[in-house]
Amino acid sequence: MLRKILKISIWFAVLTIVALWFTITQPFVGSIDRVPNIDSNPARLRQHVVTLTEQLPAQYSGYELQMQKAAYIFERMSQYTRRVRYQRFEVDGVEYRNVLGSIGDDKSGCSVLVIGAHYDTFKDLPGADDNSSGVAGLLEIMRQMQDKKMRCAVEFVAYANEEPPFFRTENMGSYVHAESLQNRGLSLELMISVEMIGYYSDEPNSQTYPIGLMKYLYSDKGDFITVVGDFHNISQVRETKKLMASQMSMPVYSINAPKSLVGVDFSDHLNYWNRDMPAVMVTDTAFYRNPWYHTNKDLADKLDFTRMADVVNGLTALAISYQAE
Repeated sequence: MLRKILKISIWFAVLTIVALWFTITQPFVGSIDRVPNIDSNPARLRQHVVTLTEQLPAQYSGYELQMQKAAYIFERMSQYTRRVRYQRFEVDGVEYRNVLGSIGDDKSGCSVLVIGAHYDTFKDLPGADDNSSGVAGLLEIMRQMQDKKMRCAVEFVAYANEEPPFFRTENMGSYVHAESLQNRGLSLELMISVEMIGYYSDEPNSQTYPIGLMKYLYSDKGDFITVVGDFHNISQVRETKKLMASQMSMPVYSINAPKSLVGVDFSDHLNYWNRDMPAVMVTDTAFYRNPWYHTNKDLADKLDFTRMADVVNGLTALAISYQAE
């Protein structure tokens, strides 16, 4: 009898571990057709990052630098859609600006897909990976979608004020945008936070984790991109991973975990989660991989623009699959 109970207990433990592994990592099984005519340009991605991190800072600094970045993003978005605007808001009497560009139909009854990336940097550091890589990706997705017919709108948002001292406050640009979606009565299909997508390494032990055992679930090499969600966004993480993986050659990993796991809510998707809106983060895992995170060496020459273009291909396929007619 004791042996039978022990056997049942072991099987229960194994099944629990397997179920937890599926829940956390969302392994993608099966295949899906690739979306044709997607070809992100590494050179164009590099130019966006260089402009935002090396060329503009040579002329401006501080608040004026942020305004010039917003103006650059506005000008680039305007090449891909007529529907570009600033979303202005004040913090202690100072004006900040999100930059919004929309492609597709925002007719009544439609659910909007939001793809966002913050353009501010920590203490005015260069921020090539954090987060000019995300902004460059945003612009390249827009370029590839400009002539697509969408059944509903895709809203591209470049956020101000993601970094400290604004992080986790109502002064974040993404807080303002999430609030505006509710005020406008728009239904959100999904928000995708594009947060650091440019740094990769094939070296052993180049990837770390908040829990050491996670390297056995994933990899000890920083050679993948990750989709992150909490336990309320399991289906969205699964779908995001599936659609990105269909277009990419690089591995796409994923995790669903509570906010208490350090890093899970470290970007603009946090403000959508706080309003019970579906959101995921796509990231190279930031400080768990990139040794130049929040330093003056976070420069364009540290990034891998070929693999970054691969990620942008995946994100473009995702956006088209969600909203194309």
